[in-house]
Amino acid sequence: MEPGTGMQLEAPNQALQEELSTLLGKCEQLEKSKCQLQEEVTKLHHHLETLVLDGSQREQCTGEVAEGADQERSAKLQEVSLVLQAGKASEDREQETPG
Repeated sequence: MEPGTGMQLEAPNQALQEELSTLLGKCEQLEKSKCQLQEEVTKLHHHLETLVLDGSQREQCTGEVAEGADQERSAKLQEVSLVLQAGKASEDREQETPG
């Protein structure tokens, strides 16, 4: 090896080591960011699951309310029908009785 070759390689070697150090620092930062993003994704998945459950519960409650309203409406219609039938029967009896 020539006497000046070691000094000639020292500068590029130093530059490459600095670049490697910079890249390693960036790699660490990216790893931290990756971990933070994974935590965020996990939180968002949990939040989404909670919202989906809330939505299905809301649908269930809405269905129950609608079913209850339908039953109440049917009961009222039957009640009205019975009142009308009673009124009709009363009218029929009045018409049958000589006055």
